[in-house]
Amino acid sequence: MLKDGEGEYLCTAWLLPDKPLRLVGVDVLADPQAVDEVTVMGCEIPSKLPKEGEQQPIRAWDCNAQPACRPISVSPIHTLYAWGRDTLPLQYPRGVGYSMGAGSRIKYAVLKVHYSAGVRPRPDNTGVRLNFDNRGMPFSAGMLSYSNAAEVRPKAGHFTVWTGCCYKGFQPLTTYGVRVGRSSLGSLVYLKKGPTPFQSASHVMASGDPQLSLGLAGITGQVILPGDRLLVACEFNSLGMDANASAVNDTCSMDLAVYSALPHNEVCQADASRLFYETSPGNMKRSASLLPDPYPLWRPLQYDTVLSNQTILGNAASVTLGPDGMLWVLYRGGRVWDADAFDADFRYLFHDPITTDVVVQMHPDTGTVLRRWGSGHFYMPHMISVDRSNNVWVTDPGRQQVLKFSASGELLMEMGQFDSPGTKRIHMCQPTHVAPLNDGTFIIGDGYCNSRAVRFLADGTYHSQFQLPEKNGTYDIHNNPGGSGIGVVHSVAFDECDGMVYVADKENGRVHTFDLNTRNLTATAGLASYGKAYALAKGPYGRILALMWAPGQDAVIVDAGAPTQNWTLPNTADLAPHDLAVGPAPVALSGASERLMAVYIAPLCAGCALRKYVLFPEGFVMPDTGLPPPVLVPARSLPVVQQLESEDAEAWRERERMYQQEDREQAEQQRQMASPALLQQLQQTLEAMQQQLAAQHLAQQQLSAAAATQQKLAAQHQAVAAVVAAAAQQQAAAIEATQQQATDAADDDVIAVKGSGLGASDRTVLATIIAVLTFSAGLGALLGAFALYWLAKPGQEARASDAGGVSFPASSIATLLGAGKSMEHDKLLHSA
Repeated sequence: MLKDGEGEYLCTAWLLPDKPLRLVGVDVLADPQAVDEVTVMGCEIPSKLPKEGEQQPIRAWDCNAQPACRPISVSPIHTLYAWGRDTLPLQYPRGVGYSMGAGSRIKYAVLKVHYSAGVRPRPDNTGVRLNFDNRGMPFSAGMLSYSNAAEVRPKAGHFTVWTGCCYKGFQPLTTYGVRVGRSSLGSLVYLKKGPTPFQSASHVMASGDPQLSLGLAGITGQVILPGDRLLVACEFNSLGMDANASAVNDTCSMDLAVYSALPHNEVCQADASRLFYETSPGNMKRSASLLPDPYPLWRPLQYDTVLSNQTILGNAASVTLGPDGMLWVLYRGGRVWDADAFDADFRYLFHDPITTDVVVQMHPDTGTVLRRWGSGHFYMPHMISVDRSNNVWVTDPGRQQVLKFSASGELLMEMGQFDSPGTKRIHMCQPTHVAPLNDGTFIIGDGYCNSRAVRFLADGTYHSQFQLPEKNGTYDIHNNPGGSGIGVVHSVAFDECDGMVYVADKENGRVHTFDLNTRNLTATAGLASYGKAYALAKGPYGRILALMWAPGQDAVIVDAGAPTQNWTLPNTADLAPHDLAVGPAPVALSGASERLMAVYIAPLCAGCALRKYVLFPEGFVMPDTGLPPPVLVPARSLPVVQQLESEDAEAWRERERMYQQEDREQAEQQRQMASPALLQQLQQTLEAMQQQLAAQHLAQQQLSAAAATQQKLAAQHQAVAAVVAAAAQQQAAAIEATQQQATDAADDDVIAVKGSGLGASDRTVLATIIAVLTFSAGLGALLGAFALYWLAKPGQEARASDAGGVSFPASSIATLLGAGKSMEHDKLLHSA
């Protein structure tokens, strides 16, 4: 029943089909005169379940008395769509959908309707039409929700309440809609992004009037990158309140609709804490399993891929993903870090650079090469990083330097002194990894000799450093400027939101956490039971993932902040994994379900190429796309690379110099081929060549057919000649037989033909020739037999006898002869 002066909230629920679906649109069926707002929510269990035998949808209930969904600690409520009579309907962007149904936590769609006071229609046909798609999509819809409350006192004037959180994901988000919640005393709600190094002042991304009935309104797509701080301001005005009135607790909320390859949903609360769950969309479930990628189109470059200058790519030493989602891989060009690579002073012993383009950008689903560069720059490339501007950072212990490039390969900066290892601020000693920060500064892992991480300003000026603690855990930031000398800083990562620096202490199997500003060591995760700490990477919802491995045991990816959450990489006991990256898996593997997560591994085992795994949830069912299911095959033993085959160093350097010149010539050719006019000319030439090849192919087919016919006729003529020759030999034998006594021909097996009319020998030859000619024309044994029968018996049937005097009709001779030659003829035609 409606209450005087108030509206009414009613809810109903619908059980979704038991199959993966993507919600791609909502059509609202409502009377704007009677309905203020319509909201579609997704939940695992609604507040009211259907009774036995009750048809869908479930009978409506009062949403003021009961919430739309039952609160479950591991299953959040999702706002899928919202309509308001003061807002134009929102359309989902193309390629974007909400994952629902089987394989997701959204089992029910709940409709929540708010009616205007006293005007609920009778009968009430208010509802929605949900538009689903069962195909895979590249992007998943998500939501960033902000909520706060304020005590509003009478005549307090204008004031603002702020709610803000930092985005701790690992992939970019793109906005497409915003919804402002209703507020009785609010005057304005707006969202702005905090200042960044690329924009000195914050700017407003979206806004709305909380006094209106607003649904999700479309906004211009803006990109939110990891580390961006989003602030929601709620402006209140209490000047209109009665001075004698009591203070009022009012609410303020905003929902920001976003999409990304892997979904991301979270709630930013009043205390700036983030609310999400292990089961939140796009998160890594601890019950999930890593298996080799079954996608058949994944074909990365191999270890022994031979390039145009006859060099090979070698091992994939490092891998990462750029902000555009493309994969970057760093190869070693056949170089191996063994006991003979460096001298006692940490200097690299090979004095010529690698002539192979070892920096490769490729498509993450297929491994297709998009660009490749780096020839002549590197000596022992170690790890690769990409910042938010798509600049590429490469560490090279062989140079004792860190190099910064543009995405196209232009050298922008050199850090450290070439071939000059040291402990001073301007020196490095076998640097390992770079963690670029959003403010333009960067942290270098330095490295094998110095056991420290060093922070530099954007222009390369030294700022500060973080040194590894002693093995017993002691730490002193004021002494040992060159680092503690204990352990290897093998990888570094930075959390923009918390301001924490993470350092992988490889040899000791630890991950240390430092405060960026105070440089204090705040935590250490002892992970030695999983092996050595090789690499760090950012994961979903703020996870810092550590790649752990020890020879003889499978590698493990461990959440450094929650080590009990870890995932084993099967069949990696002999792979020597060196680096990792995470990103979305191919759409074809998940279909309409939530997109899966891919893990890329750069191994250093002999002859190994880049590896890719997919995180499959427990009970996952492959979509009906014709792709094979994921299969775990037994691992084959692969020895860890220790050294290259013995080769004379001087001969090796001379060969490298020759290839370097070829690389320069090839680079010049590639530069010239980048001309649009030349590309158009090449395209036209290619089309002409294709047409010419097609014409040549047709002519070749015609010639082949003519040759086959000619070969067939020649074979037939050869058969006729052979038979005639045999008949002549038979005639000569018959004449000789009639002139000699039968007693001395006992073993000759010569057939004698007797009869009237033509002579026996003449009739035999003539009948044989006729038979051959007729079966060549297709009449075969029938006419041959008839001819022999007619020639041999003008008045009576001729008979033949063998040397032993056993006689048989001459017609049977023709039948046997015709049948035998017919079989030969058939074989001849078949071979032709």
